[in-house]
Amino acid sequence: DSLNTIWNDTKQHDTTRLIALNKIAWFYAFSNPDTSRLLSDVELKMAQEKNYPKWIGNAWNTTGVSYWVEGNYPPAIECFHKSIVAWEKINFVKGLASSYHNIGLIHKAQGEKALALSYSLKSLAYEEKIGNKRGIAESYNGIALQYNELDKNDSAMYFLVKARELWKEVDDPGITGTTCMVLGAVYYDTKNYTRSKELVDSAITYFEITGDKKSLSTCGLQLIIIYNHDANYDEAIRAGETALVNAKEVGSLYNQKDIYITLSTSFLKKGQHEKALEYYKLGIALKDSIINDERK
Repeated sequence: DSLNTIWNDTKQHDTTRLIALNKIAWFYAFSNPDTSRLLSDVELKMAQEKNYPKWIGNAWNTTGVSYWVEGNYPPAIECFHKSIVAWEKINFVKGLASSYHNIGLIHKAQGEKALALSYSLKSLAYEEKIGNKRGIAESYNGIALQYNELDKNDSAMYFLVKARELWKEVDDPGITGTTCMVLGAVYYDTKNYTRSKELVDSAITYFEITGDKKSLSTCGLQLIIIYNHDANYDEAIRAGETALVNAKEVGSLYNQKDIYITLSTSFLKKGQHEKALEYYKLGIALKDSIINDERK
């Protein structure tokens, strides 16, 4: 109501009224996209009449989001591009970073991986101009995953290392741990098993600080895989039993399933066939339970 009051008060400064209208349109973008677009159109016309590029860009951006929410990607991309044109006139770096990022996410959702990456890299360039370390680190993580999906592991590792160092600087042990864990998985894919284990161990240290049991169980699963590869089945079983405890504490059925099935291989390789069969059956039972729950 207060935002409507500000918008309807013609005595207020133009930008004050536009701020209020944009907030209302943004709110409706997620619950009533049609209403959001009507309001954004009013905002756009006023911004154009007053020659306010920032608010022209804001109107197009909100309209783009409203289409995105509906899964209507072509007009969403078109609107984001129009916001870029407006914001480039005033070098509104924050907005440019956001629009390029949004376009990248849409292309990724459409399976256009290389195109998505190109827009993510454009967004990163503006994030670096802003200098927001958290935003830059988030971009590094996202870009690393995109490179990994394109099977460009060297580039993925490059950006993950950069991300890890920034997360350390902003003192976020949780995301630092996640970055180490993902980096460890990429090193495993490149067959550098020693470095992979070092990074998983590092991730465990961070997750122990945050008390993140689910991530600790995921790290434990990674260790089982590494130890199995090295034929160190005793260590695999030790790591797996700890991982199971953590997964059960937080009720992570997916992790329990994967841990049981992966540990069954460890027991099989040690010649403990009954235990291997027991764990395999437990894993398959959880898998079936998960599938049945998803069908409901």
